[in-house]
Formats: sequence, C-alpha cells, structure tokens
Amino acid sequence: MNKNEYTLNEKDTLTDLVGCQKNIVKLYASAITETTVKQLRDMFKTNMLEAASDHLSVSNAMTDRNYFMAPEADKHDIETIKKSNKSTLSELNNK
Repeated sequence: MNKNEYTLNEKDTLTDLVGCQKNIVKLYASAITETTVKQLRDMFKTNMLEAASDHLSVSNAMTDRNYFMAPEADKHDIETIKKSNKSTLSELNNK
C-alpha cells in the first residue's frame, strides 16, 4: 500500500483541526456551567477564549486557501445576537 493513501492533505488536516477546535470550545463552555468555583470558572473561560482564537486562526487559514468561504453575516442578525448574549456575558463576568 502506498503511504499517500493514509496521509491527509492540507485541506483535510485543516478541516479536521477546525472541527476539533470547535468541539474544544463547546467542552469548555459546558465545563463553565458545571462548576461554581470562581478560579476554575476563570481558568475555563480563559482556555475557552484561547481555543476560540485558535479556531479563528484555522478558519482564516482555510479561507485564505479557498478551502472554505464563510457566508457574510446579516448586520441585523449580528445586532440581535449581541443583544441576546449581552446579559449572558455580563453574568459570566460577574461570577
């Protein structure tokens, strides 16, 4: 068998990585909701934000290589989401 049969190309590798980063963010978000210890919540929040940043970096690399084109977000939808999540963010920052 040929070694290339088992080797991921760059696009497949980045696709796999962006999916993993997305799952890591979700896991940290879940962990935040499962603890009441402030220091632990703070650590999970920090790690979640770092994972989200890593996800964005991989997404940008995919976009730069034309592997993925994210649709343009509707400005009205963005404002609606910002408003609905503002109280959640405030609540997280106060705990």
